[in-house]
Amino acid sequence: GRNSLFIAERGFKVTAIDIDKDKIKVLKEKSKDLGLNVNIILGDIKKKKFPSESFDVIISNAVLHFFNRGDISNIIKEMKLMTKKMGLML
Repeated sequence: GRNSLFIAERGFKVTAIDIDKDKIKVLKEKSKDLGLNVNIILGDIKKKKFPSESFDVIISNAVLHFFNRGDISNIIKEMKLMTKKMGLML
């Protein structure tokens, strides 16, 4: 949420995904109040797939600790596929 707004305020194109409906609602309200265009998705990162090389940077903040090792491994593999060549995963 906050990181998405911070990055969008600096002019970057941002996609945010969260499984929590309440957090999504708050993020939508705040982005609207600030006049920011953030692509906000309600979804599960284990199930949501994006095309290969969709993002220059992927930031996973306070997310992976909710999953078991197998899920973490799969999520990181998917993140690597979604990150553009020479992109960053943080």
